[in-house]
Amino acid sequence: VLVMLDGIPTNKSDGGSVNWNMFNNDQIERIAVVKGPGSSLYGGNAMGGAINIITKKPTQYIEGKVSANYGTYNTMHGQMNLAGRLNPDSKKGFYWTLNSFYRQSDGYMTASEADQLANPYLVKSDLKEWAATAKVGYDLNPNSSLELDLLYYDDDRATGEKVFQPEGNNREHDTYHLRARYYGEHNKLKWNVNLFYLNEDYKRISEYYKDDYTFYKVLSERKDLGLLSSFSYALDKQTITAGFDLKQGSVDAKDVYYTSTDIVYNRGKMNTLGLFIQDEIKLLNDKLKI
Repeated sequence: VLVMLDGIPTNKSDGGSVNWNMFNNDQIERIAVVKGPGSSLYGGNAMGGAINIITKKPTQYIEGKVSANYGTYNTMHGQMNLAGRLNPDSKKGFYWTLNSFYRQSDGYMTASEADQLANPYLVKSDLKEWAATAKVGYDLNPNSSLELDLLYYDDDRATGEKVFQPEGNNREHDTYHLRARYYGEHNKLKWNVNLFYLNEDYKRISEYYKDDYTFYKVLSERKDLGLLSSFSYALDKQTITAGFDLKQGSVDAKDVYYTSTDIVYNRGKMNTLGLFIQDEIKLLNDKLKI
């Protein structure tokens, strides 16, 4: 399933996964879900459907929100959102947004009481994470816009077992996502052109004691970049959509064992060039589409 943030993919080529934790829920305006194969409309990776998370645009000269929450397991969450538009009375002009959130929790036991009695190394699964996004945009007219934004996300999550390492089993993501968009419509023509760069440094410490002690580190760098475009032209009972994808995804990873001489490498690169076109015809008062 292709997952997009404002029309730009967030899936990683290495496995196709999405880090849902880096999205700031308070910035979401709406979510569009398209079921079934959608590669002819959204390009590659949309074989199982497409999800587009659409963020808010500022409407005031300056607007903002600061909130804090506290919950069970000593969980603390705070977030800040600021945004503005230089000329709120016009359908054209410059706008900007800044938002960030922080969350931490002492965590909870994920194992049963029987497993806890059998394994003295089990501990609570906790977390610390924060993210920040900066966006600037310019509305050329009511129907077309330019946008540039940068997202940074960092987390540290314990996985519930600690033998000798100071932090025990834990996972960490350092993610940068740079995106640029030009989208709009004029008369019967619509267009959407996106540039993106996604870099994720993933680190994991794994240790466990079963018969013998095993300890290794996972170090992985994942990079995705691309140019995506789509254009559609609407006729009376017909819509023609066409576009192209130009993408590169790569991973450079290794599992380094400290309790043996093993090193497991996971390296690769994938280049994609895709051209697509769809002709949609509506019949029987739009009850039938071909």
